[in-house]
Amino acid sequence: MLGNRGIFMKQMFKWSGAMLMAMLFLSPSCFARDLSLEDAIGLALSGNTGLRITQKNEIAAEEAVNVAKGENGVSAKVSDNLSVSKNSNSDRSTSNGLNVSGSLPLYSGGRNQAEIHRTELALDAAGLATERERENLKLNVINAYYTALEARHTIEVRQDTVNRYQDHLNLTTSLFQAGSKARIDVIDMNVQLSNAQQDLIRAKNTYEVDLAKLRDYINIDRSEPLRLTTDFVYQPFSSSLNQAVAYAYTNRKDLLADIHKLCQYEESLKSAKSAYLPSVDLSLSAGQTNAIEPHSDSTQDIRGTVGLSWSIFDSGITRARVKSANNDIDVALLKYQKDKEAADLSVREAYHNMREAEQRFNSTGNAVRLAEENYYIAREKYRVGAGLMVDITDAQASLATARLNEISAKYDYVRYKAAVENAMGISLTDSERMAADRLAPVLLPKIDVSKTKDAVDSGTYDRKAANESSRTSAAAKKNEDKARAPEQRAIQPTGRKTSRDTKSVEEGQMDTSDNVARELAGEVTK
Repeated sequence: MLGNRGIFMKQMFKWSGAMLMAMLFLSPSCFARDLSLEDAIGLALSGNTGLRITQKNEIAAEEAVNVAKGENGVSAKVSDNLSVSKNSNSDRSTSNGLNVSGSLPLYSGGRNQAEIHRTELALDAAGLATERERENLKLNVINAYYTALEARHTIEVRQDTVNRYQDHLNLTTSLFQAGSKARIDVIDMNVQLSNAQQDLIRAKNTYEVDLAKLRDYINIDRSEPLRLTTDFVYQPFSSSLNQAVAYAYTNRKDLLADIHKLCQYEESLKSAKSAYLPSVDLSLSAGQTNAIEPHSDSTQDIRGTVGLSWSIFDSGITRARVKSANNDIDVALLKYQKDKEAADLSVREAYHNMREAEQRFNSTGNAVRLAEENYYIAREKYRVGAGLMVDITDAQASLATARLNEISAKYDYVRYKAAVENAMGISLTDSERMAADRLAPVLLPKIDVSKTKDAVDSGTYDRKAANESSRTSAAAKKNEDKARAPEQRAIQPTGRKTSRDTKSVEEGQMDTSDNVARELAGEVTK
């Protein structure tokens, strides 16, 4: 039994060594990070920089509530004073006094309560704004994810096209060497292959750009390789257009925030009207005064006061504030109506686009099959001498178009479906909300603006000289371009700039601007 175990361990070592060697020779893409759509949304909700901005807004709104509540509470202060007095009828006297006082507003005409309610509504509105920002971020991630997937499948189509043209070029070359095809066919196929290679290059670049956008949303290393694991799955959308619109009216977070802002302005109106009413405050104070000279003595004083104040004339300030608050309410009502109309439009637009993409998707499958069949027929006819080169190129172009149309329809559908759900205001899932709750503030770098201010104040940056340098450099660049192209000056009408001259001037200006910026940065960092 021990012998069998030894043999088994020996085999395991061999296999492990082989696997290790294989891993060492694998391409970097093999170590790409697997990223599902759910993971991408979770990463974005838990680490996106834009969400941290709305997080700060919520913190500010929460502190505003604390301020409003504090103004309606007890306030206390301590004061100490030293006084010296002398008049013609008495000797100089010196005393020291310590006083502790506190106040409590008993009635403010409703102003303090209105301010508390207003700030609480503002806090709720900030929370709704954050939630809407999360929903919009989710939509952006979905769009970026499926756009990158579409680009990846486009690469596959373009690569397949290149491979087909390469195979057909080999076939055409063999037939030409055998004397059964003309050289023009070889040349034409080389051209088609080159064009297909250009399309492939552009497709690869588009894919990399789309991945960069996705990395930006989820806030990960901008150079980290990604392998997108969630692909297209058709999920029908069952709600009607009218149902989607009605749902949006009652569930869109931005519309709910508009309602909260309207209520805020109503509370501001109450606060403004409170100035017409009296205010009542309770104040308590306790103090001790110690006489220093001409003799030592001490007195204590405790007072309680209920004070009433009533403004009978303020030059129309209160009236103006009331009118302004009423105007703010009207503006809030109009904004709510405008946002409601915009929500209606966004739902309808996304819904119709989704249904159109759905119809395209249902019709593209058969088109791809027919295009493939047509291509193979054209290829075989050409191989046996019964077809033309144009039949091959047309059939290949139709096949590529059909496959690209299918890819576009699939991913248009899932993107527009996500847009409909976003326009309706469908909330985050429980897992997405848990990811959003993991969003933590980050320590921001401190920027020393004093150096920049010192550079400006000291005159280190001479704007006039910089502008003159820019004009001089641009003119020199223009003259240089004219000297390099005398034939173009000869054929151009006088008094008109050529496109090349214009471009040269722009390039000169941009170059000078960059130099100025670098110069300024150098002064700042010194």
